Amino acid sequence: MRKKLFGFSYCLGAFIILFIYIFPLYWLFANSLKTNVEIFKNPPTLWPIQPIVENYIAIFNSEFSNVYQSFGNSLYIAVYTTIFTIALALPAAYALATFKIKFGQLFILIFIIGQMLSQTVKLVPLFMIFRSMNLINTFASVIISICTFTVPFAILIMRPFFLAIPSEINESAKMDGCNIYTAFIRVILPISYPSVVVVAVFTFLLGWGDLVYPLTFLTDFRKRPMIANISSYVTEFSTSWNLLLAFAVVSIVPVVVIFFLMQKYIVGGLTLGSVKG
Repeated sequence: MRKKLFGFSYCLGAFIILFIYIFPLYWLFANSLKTNVEIFKNPPTLWPIQPIVENYIAIFNSEFSNVYQSFGNSLYIAVYTTIFTIALALPAAYALATFKIKFGQLFILIFIIGQMLSQTVKLVPLFMIFRSMNLINTFASVIISICTFTVPFAILIMRPFFLAIPSEINESAKMDGCNIYTAFIRVILPISYPSVVVVAVFTFLLGWGDLVYPLTFLTDFRKRPMIANISSYVTEFSTSWNLLLAFAVVSIVPVVVIFFLMQKYIVGGLTLGSVKG
């Protein structure tokens, strides 16, 4: 009886937590199918009285928001952020985990502190640097800015995985004639794909969903990604909430799809390497 009661309480708690996380997404989608009048109806309707798809048709036909170009901009920023993050963080994490580097622990501490800093703290110095380099209103400024927190994040995620790899694997590779670089490329890299996939997925999502840096560094609305272009529906005199919510739904669809397709790798990759730290 006690086990059944505990199991019921566990399931109930899990359901409540799931509801708390899922309900905002449901509410976003439900309101995206309403008119502006019904959105502000009191009491609110849990589901549209008469669902409409005209909101989605309007945002895809609108030159003001330009969904297709915004999608391309988001994809460009997210993909290149992922590439640069993996290219920089992968060898750095391997080196910090494998070799005895002077001040290695200090570097790790700096990475942790960097993760704790808010984006707004780094905003002003980054803006001054990019302005002196004529990088304002370029994708490079956004990608570099996002990499300032994705690279430390990736190093902190991948380092425990490399620590968990037995040293005998490196020694066997050296006995087979591999040097440091060939051992990393031919032996370590193929078995580290779970952590690489996890980092790639999270980095892509961070690059896709970043709002602060695109709004700050991209002055041309045609270059802004989807998340930043949501503000296009907020004007000085009014806000088109129905179109804004429909645009928000479209902008998170890739995130939801990627998560469901890669959830097996995300869960497995996060647990690998958790024994050592």
